[in-house]
Amino acid sequence: MAPSPVASTARSADGSKPKMSLNALLQTESFELIRLKADLLARLADDFPGYNGVLHNPIADGDLDGVLRLSGNIVTSLDKIVSLRSQLQKAVPEPVVEPPRRHHPRMKQHHKAISSHACHRCDTTDTPKWRAGPHGPRSLCNVCGLLNAKKKKRHLLRWSSRPIAN
Repeated sequence: MAPSPVASTARSADGSKPKMSLNALLQTESFELIRLKADLLARLADDFPGYNGVLHNPIADGDLDGVLRLSGNIVTSLDKIVSLRSQLQKAVPEPVVEPPRRHHPRMKQHHKAISSHACHRCDTTDTPKWRAGPHGPRSLCNVCGLLNAKKKKRHLLRWSSRPIAN
């Protein structure tokens, strides 16, 4: 069986054992328990009558109980290792996925250099063109500037088409 990638038995440069996480320590303990119980189980099976193909005496109930208990301990240790590994995998942070970009990806890179400049309406710092707004030139991003110009145009058309009252 290959050694666990979590728990290394290699020694550090000063000859001492490296520090292990609690998870790695518990996994190592479970593997050692499995080895111990498997050795006991193998020795017990060697002592069974009829192991070499000839059954002289029936196996005692106590011996069968011992085999069952040792087998159960091995299964419990394996379950514990699986549980510890799944906890370790859940603890590893998943890579952060960047949100999709709002503007066209072929936009020139020099526009990003003006990151301290932000649109006064939507607070974006990334735009292909800065436009004039109510707060002066280059105060709105391209989208907000176009919307502002359209709104101004509508407002002027609405007021210019009204008759003047005497």
